[in-house]
Amino acid sequence: MLVACQRVPRHATVLEPPQPLPTLAFPSRGAAVPLADGRRWTLLAVGYTRCPDICPLTLARLAEAWHALGRDTARLRVLFVSLDDADDPAAAAGFAARFHPSFLGAAAPPLARDRLARALGLVAMPGASGMLHHTARVWAVDPGGRLRALWPPNLAGDTLAAEIRRLW
Repeated sequence: MLVACQRVPRHATVLEPPQPLPTLAFPSRGAAVPLADGRRWTLLAVGYTRCPDICPLTLARLAEAWHALGRDTARLRVLFVSLDDADDPAAAAGFAARFHPSFLGAAAPPLARDRLARALGLVAMPGASGMLHHTARVWAVDPGGRLRALWPPNLAGDTLAAEIRRLW
């Protein structure tokens, strides 16, 4: 007897049913960037531009996954949202683009930041050294603006790429 196997990501937490997210847009260079694209999946990372380790590593892993996905990147975009009041939209956009020219970066004003934090169930708080403590997760938002999955930190880019394909 054959049993059908679902192609479910092994490392991701897949949300069934998908969770609706608030309609949000974040200031970037020139225009606001919506959380949901309407046509493509969004891989979302949050943090701040002066982060010494978590954000650069997360965006580097996303760049590795981007390259591993090849032509499938037409179905996808990467969005980095800064949660730090000190980051302006241009700084966030420049930070994200350092990892790949197609990556989007935006700054979250306080109201949008608080709504996003509540929706994702994340905590970002100032640390004793003035650094922002935050998560290194990556979230998958479907084109309709629903939270579909989240990945733990430090997955290798090829592993993340394979799991993204399984999610679609």
